[in-house]
Amino acid sequence: MKKISFYVPLLVMLVLSAAPAFAEKYQDPDQRFSIEVPAGWGPRAPQHEGVAASFAEPVTGATLNIGLREADPDTKAEDLHWEDLFSPKFDSVDIKMDGFTRIGGERARYCLYTLRGDFKKQMEGKQAQMYLNYVLVHGGSLYSITFTANESGFPQVQPVFSRMVRTMEFPKAS
Repeated sequence: MKKISFYVPLLVMLVLSAAPAFAEKYQDPDQRFSIEVPAGWGPRAPQHEGVAASFAEPVTGATLNIGLREADPDTKAEDLHWEDLFSPKFDSVDIKMDGFTRIGGERARYCLYTLRGDFKKQMEGKQAQMYLNYVLVHGGSLYSITFTANESGFPQVQPVFSRMVRTMEFPKAS
């Protein structure tokens, strides 16, 4: 019985050390949202217009971008259509999977996709990427949360992405 009691704490320590630490909570300077970022991920200058926050993991090159733009506050996730959201480049997007989930208490739409054609070459160069995008409307803003990683390494970082998005919070209405 003593052997078992010795191995249980050891097993718990191994499991906890294998998961990335989520020690840093990023708070948007305008107080619109917060999200937990894993240890080792750092802020980076936004690469595109409308990106409120951007982070990267230097070893894998995986990135997280949170874009914001105005939206009708009555818009629901079901009202958001990829054809409109990816316009005018929708024909260059290959959606592999899409569905609905909840983020920060809000219903959100998500899709897993890759790019194709000339747009793919323009955006990625020789490094094939995979993208996981979540969209939702909160407080009159359309949030677009996009995770990007090397296509071959995406399965390894996707659990980190999923965990990150589940930490997103919006301030309570006063």
